[in-house]
Amino acid sequence: MRLISLIAAISLMSCTNYTNTHPTQEFISSISSLDNSFNFLNNNASDFLSNYNFTNDFRLKGDQNGLHNIIYTDNGFFLATFPSENYIKVYNNIGELIDTIGGTGYGPGEFLSLKKVIFNKETKQVIALDRYEIEFFQIDDNGKLNHTFNITTTIQGMTDICTTNDYVFVNGHIVEQGIRRGSEFNHLSVSQPIHKFSIADKIYLESFGERYESLFEYGPYEGILSETLISCDSYESSLIGIFKHFPLIISYSIEDKSEKWRSSITNLEMVNFIEELGEGGPILRQINTNKTHFTYRELLNISEEEVLLIVANSYNNSLSYQDQLSFLKNESQFIPVTINKFDGTINIYRELNNPINHLDSSYLIISKPFDDLGTFNPKFEIYRLNESL
Repeated sequence: MRLISLIAAISLMSCTNYTNTHPTQEFISSISSLDNSFNFLNNNASDFLSNYNFTNDFRLKGDQNGLHNIIYTDNGFFLATFPSENYIKVYNNIGELIDTIGGTGYGPGEFLSLKKVIFNKETKQVIALDRYEIEFFQIDDNGKLNHTFNITTTIQGMTDICTTNDYVFVNGHIVEQGIRRGSEFNHLSVSQPIHKFSIADKIYLESFGERYESLFEYGPYEGILSETLISCDSYESSLIGIFKHFPLIISYSIEDKSEKWRSSITNLEMVNFIEELGEGGPILRQINTNKTHFTYRELLNISEEEVLLIVANSYNNSLSYQDQLSFLKNESQFIPVTINKFDGTINIYRELNNPINHLDSSYLIISKPFDDLGTFNPKFEIYRLNESL
C-alpha cells in the first residue's frame, strides 16, 4: 500500500494541552528555525509563468453572469460554478455549453449554498461541496452530469474540499463546547479542522490536524482561526492543508497521522491577534492596523511533485469604500508559492496581476476578479498549455 501523506499548514503547534491558542510572536519565532523555513522577503523574483509555454485559447460562450470558478476535467470538459444561482455548467473544449445541473433546493443534485466543485481524474467523479452536504456526480463521455449519491454532515464553516480515490476531505469545524463566562460571550472549543469521509461507505470517519481553544469577545469566529485550504493528490496519496492566518506547514501520514516534515513561510505580514484579560478570562482580539496584510487565497495541485499556493495582499479596514475599490483595481497582488510534496521545500515567485485558478498539464486558467468592479464578476481566460519549458 502506498503511503498516504497529508500536508497541513497549521495554525498551532500540537495543541492537545492548548498551550498555543493563537499565533503569538513566540510561536512565530519558534518556527523560523525549521530547516525548510522560507523568508517571504527573500523571494527570487522570477516569473512563475515563464516555466510554461501556453497560447490564449478561448473563453466560455454565453452568459457568464455569476460565474465564480472554472476547472478542467481532464477528459475534454470544463466545469463552471455559479454559486449565486447554485448551478454547475459543463462546457466542451471550444467553450460551448453542454449541460447544466443544480439550482436551489433540497433534492438530489440541488444546492443550498454551492461552495466548490472538484474532479477526480481517475474515477471521473465530480464532487460538489454544499452547505452540510457533499454531492457526488459522474460525468459521462458526452459531458453529462449524473447525480449518484450524497454525504450529509454537521460540520460548520466548510469552504474547501479535495479527494483521493477512496476518501473525500473537507475543512471546517465542529463546535464541541461553548460556555458563557460572566459578561464575555463564550468559551469556544472546536474539533480538529480536517475531516475525512469514506466514499465507498458514505460515512464520516475522523477529524485530525491541529485545533485551538480561545475566548472571544463577540462569540465564535466561524472558524476564522481554523479555516484551511486543502488539496489532495491521488497519485502521491497526499493531502495538503494550509491555515488561513498561520505560517506553519506540516506533512502528515494519513495512515497513522504521524508527521513527516514541517516547513514555514516567515515574515509574511498576516492578520495578527492579541490576548487580553477579560472578565471571564483571556479574550482573543484581532489587531487592526493601517498595514497591508496578506492572506492565503487558493491551493492548487499542479503536478506530481508540487502544489501551488496563491498568496494575496489585502487592504486595511480603515480605507474608505472608494479607496478599497482603487486598491483592488490598482494594487492587488497575487504571489505564487510552490511547495514540494516530498520535503516541504518552498519557492516564492514574483507577484502576478491576476490569480491562477487552475493549472494542470493541459490548461492554465486565470481570473481577472477586478476588471468589473461594478458587478465584481470575474473574467476568466483559458490558455492551452504546450510542452513545459
